[in-house]
Amino acid sequence: MRTRFFPITLLLWSLLTPLTAQQSAQSQSFSLKQAVEYGLANHNSIRSARMDVPYAEAEIKEYKAIGMPKLEGNISYQYFLELPVSFLPDFLTPAVENTLLNYDLITEDQLTPSNGGLFPAQFGTNNSLSASLNFSALIFDGAYFVGLKAVKGLRELRQLQIGIPEQEVAYNIRKAYLAVLVTREGTALVTKNITNLEKLLAETREIYKNGFAELLDVDRLELSLANLQTELEVLQRQEQTAITLLKFQMQYPISQPLELTDKIADMPMEVADPALSGAYLFDNRVEYQVLKKSFYLNELNIDRFRKSYFPSVVGSASYSQALQRNKLFNGDEAGFFSTSLIGVHINVPIFDGFDRRSKIQKASIDRDKIGLQIRDFEQVMAFQIESSRIAYLNASDRLKARQKTLEQAERIFNTTQIKWREGVGSSFEVTNAEREVYTAQANLLNAWYDLANAKVDLEKAMGVK
Repeated sequence: MRTRFFPITLLLWSLLTPLTAQQSAQSQSFSLKQAVEYGLANHNSIRSARMDVPYAEAEIKEYKAIGMPKLEGNISYQYFLELPVSFLPDFLTPAVENTLLNYDLITEDQLTPSNGGLFPAQFGTNNSLSASLNFSALIFDGAYFVGLKAVKGLRELRQLQIGIPEQEVAYNIRKAYLAVLVTREGTALVTKNITNLEKLLAETREIYKNGFAELLDVDRLELSLANLQTELEVLQRQEQTAITLLKFQMQYPISQPLELTDKIADMPMEVADPALSGAYLFDNRVEYQVLKKSFYLNELNIDRFRKSYFPSVVGSASYSQALQRNKLFNGDEAGFFSTSLIGVHINVPIFDGFDRRSKIQKASIDRDKIGLQIRDFEQVMAFQIESSRIAYLNASDRLKARQKTLEQAERIFNTTQIKWREGVGSSFEVTNAEREVYTAQANLLNAWYDLANAKVDLEKAMGVK
């Protein structure tokens, strides 16, 4: 006979990725609360989500820098190997030659050929050294100020999103912790049954030696004992598997021993009445808060594109000094000449090829899609709460029924043992009663596990932390 204590598989090994073993002989003990706290502090998915917050802070500073005053310094040096050539209007040569021609001092054959009315000329110096300071500041930009609100909202969104992996990690740890308690309780029950059966088998052997029992009675009990011992070995391996899964969910070193301090009796199974009949508190769910914040950010994005139709104003100022010499270090040549200016630049959007209008349309569609997701989530959450409430109530009723069944099975088993010892019952009745007890124990343990899981599922659906 082999009794199964779980209708579910405690561990899917395919979900466990290869982990580097961390050598440590020190064991740590955890209650359920402490196990959850450990997982929240050490799980990499939560650490990764927390990194998004300082990343968002950097994005805020980066965006703020767009509107901050800017000051730049520039130094430039140029040496002209050959001075650039410029063409100037030739207004002197024709006038001089015409005068000479009028006085018959030259002939027409001696006139300079026309070069299109231009002549080449070289201006400037070989060395050019300049230094400048340029200042600019954003005075007004409607889109920029809306964007400031958006990036601050992005930081809040990143902070909210941390709660999603935290919720999943806590949920998975609770499930894994409960699985360990169930396997451990199953192991304890089978161990107790083995002790009781060994005692009964010893008594039966003595009765058989005295001629008041058949060898078949001994064989039946030996077979039951062998099955229980096999079941104990299976449960012990399942317990180790369940502990390994718990370590994995906690991101606890797989090779390091781990002890659980809570017992099944320590687990509160009751939930408050509001959880079973109260209103749906959507804001308790982190996912709902994230969706609402995303909706708000998309509205700001639409407003930002609309404000980009407004003019933007930028102020500027500049101061520079320039040195131009044929010989850079010749103090007899001209020194530095300074230039300074201030200005205001107004950019007035007139026509952008419908670029902004297209961006507004896209942002509006994104906002409306999130609005649909919010309504869908409300429906999903309502369904999850109602189905979790029903599952919890069913599991609670089933646990009560299983407790009564076990009490009856134990009474029947005790009665059949008494009858067997008194010689008015058969070993077949004892064996059947024994099987009924084992089945009732397994059913009770499964009912407890179902109720514990139903409570965890209900708390998750309600957004209870």
